[in-house]
Amino acid sequence: MNTTTIKYNSNRKGASRRSSTLAHLLVMLLVMALCFTAAVPGLGGTDVSAASAQASGKVNAPGGACLRAHTTTSSKQLMLVSDNTGVTILREVFASKSTKASRRWYYVSVNGKKGYIRSDLVDSISYANIPATAIARANYRTGPTAGMTKKGTVSKGQSITILSEAKLKGNSQKWYRATINGGTYYIRDKYVKFGSGTASAAATSTTAAASTNNTAATPAVSAQAANAILSKITVTGQRNPSFLEVGGRFTVKGVVNSPESFDSVTVGVVNASGQWAFSQTASVNAKKFDIYSIDNALPFGTLPAGKYTYRVDVTVGGQTQTKVSAPFEVSNDKLVAGLLSNPTNGGKARYVYTFDSSNCRKLFEVTGFSKALVPQAMTFTGSEYYVLYGMNPMQAIVTYSADGKKTKSGGFAFNIGHPNGITWDPQTGLCYIFKGGQTTIYTWNPKTNKYGKSKTPYSSSGLAYDKTTKVIYASSETGIRIYSADGRFKHQKLFSRCKHSGKTHVQDCGAQDGFIFHGISGANKHKTNYLDVYRAADYKYLGSIRITLGEIESAVVGNDGYLQLLINTPNRTDYIWKTPLNINDLKK
Repeated sequence: MNTTTIKYNSNRKGASRRSSTLAHLLVMLLVMALCFTAAVPGLGGTDVSAASAQASGKVNAPGGACLRAHTTTSSKQLMLVSDNTGVTILREVFASKSTKASRRWYYVSVNGKKGYIRSDLVDSISYANIPATAIARANYRTGPTAGMTKKGTVSKGQSITILSEAKLKGNSQKWYRATINGGTYYIRDKYVKFGSGTASAAATSTTAAASTNNTAATPAVSAQAANAILSKITVTGQRNPSFLEVGGRFTVKGVVNSPESFDSVTVGVVNASGQWAFSQTASVNAKKFDIYSIDNALPFGTLPAGKYTYRVDVTVGGQTQTKVSAPFEVSNDKLVAGLLSNPTNGGKARYVYTFDSSNCRKLFEVTGFSKALVPQAMTFTGSEYYVLYGMNPMQAIVTYSADGKKTKSGGFAFNIGHPNGITWDPQTGLCYIFKGGQTTIYTWNPKTNKYGKSKTPYSSSGLAYDKTTKVIYASSETGIRIYSADGRFKHQKLFSRCKHSGKTHVQDCGAQDGFIFHGISGANKHKTNYLDVYRAADYKYLGSIRITLGEIESAVVGNDGYLQLLINTPNRTDYIWKTPLNINDLKK
């Protein structure tokens, strides 16, 4: 609250006690009036303090994150903040005009100390979400300086949501990170006033307690006629959210079509309690309405983790019907949210996460031996790993126990050159082995150590048996093929795989519980690698994960549900790594 101090002299010569008392009373009334004015929005003050534009988060760094004196990794380390420790984010600081997370820092308070932590080491962020209004027409940008990319312009009186304070290193200007027109951008503080503004006539924001048809026109038709019109109204072309990450934006789009004019449309998100989390209502009075015109302003990024429903309501003559009711979930798990949101049929690769040494850990070493130096593929039975090694002139399969102990090894009865994939089929009790790009498939019986040959209708490189779907998936340049798992390799289906830019090498694939994991290496195999993820139930491509650990050879799922990768490195020291992806989280 703003306060004003008024000085006066009550001992002025010639003043009577009555006049002194009156002066005291007048001053007290004046101070009370000033305080009241400062406390009431619109009367010289704001109902929210700028200092409250703080956020909170948690450190996400297995070895802890350094709290530093300045926004550079070479500055003094004030303390080591343990993984999963909560911090109060006082402001976001850009070390340069780059938008990369590693070039942004958070000025935080933790355990009584203040300092800087790199923004890519903090997640689970909960922002202030303070309602605010633009007091003048102003540009919003990709960062807190006029030198960064302009993304749009707010109009005077437009409502925005303040997330946190922000600034550029070395610049005294204060900016705000804010939700503007459905996205997260940056706007100068001098153009912002805390508190809700006046909604425009075209679109009126409603609160959780507001009625969905409060802007509907006075009924000009009977309820029966209105319901008859509503029954014929359709919504086409919309893409409903399925799974979002906290802070992520989404645009549904779509068009409302009606044989006759209708009054209004309300689009928004309903929480688990059935109340509007937020919504926008637009007057229409036409036969068609583009949802994007108001849906694009919905602040999906302000939703905390939880379950929601995206809804589109249409009103005619005072009668309202829900035309779209699509449930979706918001998650703090960036990896799972990225994979489960908006799956596609093949298409261009979509990178949703990165596996590196900060979020993966080594399980055990599988470095080769003798002339079979390079591990090329692996499979897991639930009790044993079979790791396939091979380069000319020798191949071998080495057996490891579930806890990583080498138990036995054996060599092939013949030289197949460069093996590429292996899987174990419990239906036949055999392991199947592919050499890349061939139709010949080699068999190995772990119990008898006997080898054989078979044929597949099409050439492939990697292969994987899935005990849930009880089929074998085979990867190739063409796509993912499905074969019967009875040893006959009867071809059932081909579905297209995603396309990576540049030259790529097809690696082995894995499968578990209805999900398929396909390894891809770039031209430099030890530098650029990816893991493509597919859902077998509908043959959908979920996304690709970048891998910086080395060359990916195979993927399997451990007994605890976590995805494991066989990674080959240039120095010939090779490991099986445990990733942060649990297959059970993808079953939602």
